[in-house]
Amino acid sequence: MNLPFTEAEFFEVFAAYNQAIWPFQFVLTVAAVAMVMLVLAAPARAGRVVSLGLAVLWVWLAVGYHLAFFWSINPAAPVFAAISLFAAGAFLWEGVLLQSLRFRPGMNATKTLGLGATIFALAGYPVVCELLGQHYPAAPSFGLPCPTTIFTFGVLLMAARFRDGCFPGRSPGRSSAQVPHSCSACPRTSSCC
Repeated sequence: MNLPFTEAEFFEVFAAYNQAIWPFQFVLTVAAVAMVMLVLAAPARAGRVVSLGLAVLWVWLAVGYHLAFFWSINPAAPVFAAISLFAAGAFLWEGVLLQSLRFRPGMNATKTLGLGATIFALAGYPVVCELLGQHYPAAPSFGLPCPTTIFTFGVLLMAARFRDGCFPGRSPGRSSAQVPHSCSACPRTSSCC
């Protein structure tokens, strides 16, 4: 497969991005750490706040990176931006409006794996890049596609599972054997299941 850009051009885009937004990378990283702390504390509104944070992160990825920088070397960048905006919309719809993303206190194996993924995205990824010879500013910082995707995956791994097969957003019109009509894991009553 032939890419429309060289490896050198790819890392030059990272350098241009990192230099142009300096020190906003740190704002994104602090916001991400705050999201992780909120997930671990798991107050009632954590799902909504973290979903909003993830939506903002994915809008930033679409506009602040794909359209503003990556498009200069890749004509497919608007497609990646559209995918990122779709992800942002999904977090707004499912997490903020429907309150589908929920977190519970305590740790289990999946939540520990998710925490590890978020730590890797924020701290491990830059270290690996340095070890591979990708030095700042020509290295991916948090807010760029790979670390953002790994971070999001980690946060989603830390989410609580819904009990009894309840999936928010489904119609309550199905039989109770298929979809329960009430669900204690949902923030609303039967209309969410």
